[in-house]
Amino acid sequence: MRRYLVGGAVRDELLGLPIKERDWVVVGSTPEQMLAAGHLEKDRQFQVYLDPELGEEHSLARTETVSGSGHRGFVISYAPDISLEADLRRRDLTINAIAKSESGELIDPYGGCEDLRKRLLRHVSSAFADDPLRLLRILRFSATLSPFNFSIAQSTMQILHKMTASATLDSLTENRKWKETQLALNSPGAKKFFDGLRLLGVEIHSLPQLETLTKLQPDVAEEFLDRASTIGARSTEQLAALACLSAQALDISTTTLISTYPYTLCSKQDQGWVKVVLTITTLVRQMSCQCTAEDYLRALEQTDSRRHESRFRSSASFVGELSKSSTYAFLDANILRNLTTAHETFMSVGIQDIPALTPAKEIGKALRAERLHAIEIALASGV
Repeated sequence: MRRYLVGGAVRDELLGLPIKERDWVVVGSTPEQMLAAGHLEKDRQFQVYLDPELGEEHSLARTETVSGSGHRGFVISYAPDISLEADLRRRDLTINAIAKSESGELIDPYGGCEDLRKRLLRHVSSAFADDPLRLLRILRFSATLSPFNFSIAQSTMQILHKMTASATLDSLTENRKWKETQLALNSPGAKKFFDGLRLLGVEIHSLPQLETLTKLQPDVAEEFLDRASTIGARSTEQLAALACLSAQALDISTTTLISTYPYTLCSKQDQGWVKVVLTITTLVRQMSCQCTAEDYLRALEQTDSRRHESRFRSSASFVGELSKSSTYAFLDANILRNLTTAHETFMSVGIQDIPALTPAKEIGKALRAERLHAIEIALASGV
C-alpha cells in the first residue's frame, strides 16, 4: 500500500500558494485494507476514506470509462494493480495530474510541472471532452490562477470549441453550473471566466444575469468585475448587483429579473443577502427623487433590516460602492444616503415610543406609524 499527495495540494505548493486541503491517492490497496488500517469510509461509490486523525481524504486508485453523457456518465473501476499513472491520466489538466510521494518525490507523467512553468492550462488526454463540467472548470481555473497569468493551450481550446458546438453543457445540472460559476466569482480574476464564456459562445441559460454580462460591452463587464473584486463582495452580492445591471441594460424591473434568479441553488443565508441587495438597488434605481418615507420604510421591512442589521448595513455599503462606478451611475447616491438615514431612524424607534395604553392588537400598527412619522421628520430635516 502506497499513498501519494495529488491534485490541488501539489499544484498550489509548487506555485507557492497556501494549501487549502490535502487529498491522497492510495495505490495497491483494497476497501477491506483501508478499513482495517483505521480509515473511515466517506463515499462507498467512489471509494473515498478519511484519515481518522487529520480528516484528509484518501481515494483508492481508479480508472474511468465513459458509459453515457453528462458529468456522471462513467464506469469506475478499482483494483490493487491500478497504477498511479493510470489514476492520474483520468484527471482534467496536467497541472492537476502531478503527484508527490511521502518521501517528497514528484511523479509527473504528463508534463504538469513544465506546464506550471509555462503557465499553461492543458488537458491530460482526449478523455477531457467526455466530461462537460471540465469546460467550466478550466475557465474557472483561468480565473482562480489569474495572478499567475495562465493561458489555455491551443489544443485544449480546440476541444473546448467542439464541446461548445455539441452543447455538452446542456447535460449538466443547474447546481453544477452554479458551483463553478460561484467559485469563479469569488476568484481574483472573475473577468477571465466571462471572457472565456464569451470567446466560446457559451450561454448559461439557467443564469440569465451571467448571460447578460457576457453580452455587455467588454469595458462595462470589466468595470463591474473590477469594482466587485475591489470591495471584496460575496459572490451572491455580485450576482445581485449584476441582476440590477442586467435590469438596467434590458430595461426591465429588477423584480421581474428576480423571478428568474436561481434561488434554489443558494443557501437560505445567501438568498437573504441577494434579496437585500436587490431590494436596495431596486429602490435606488427605480424611484429616484420620487421616493417617499413609505417607500423607504417598506424597503427596510422587506429586507428585515431590524433583525438582520449587520447584513443590511453591509449590503447598503456594497451598493454605495457600486454607485461610485460609472457602470452604476444610474444608482442615485442621494437615495442611498436617505435610505441609510431612514434605517438609523427606524432602528431608534421602539415599543417605548408608543403610548403605554395602546391596545395589544394595535401595537404593531401604532409602532409602524410612529416609525413612518419619525422617518418623514428625519428626511425632511436632512438628518
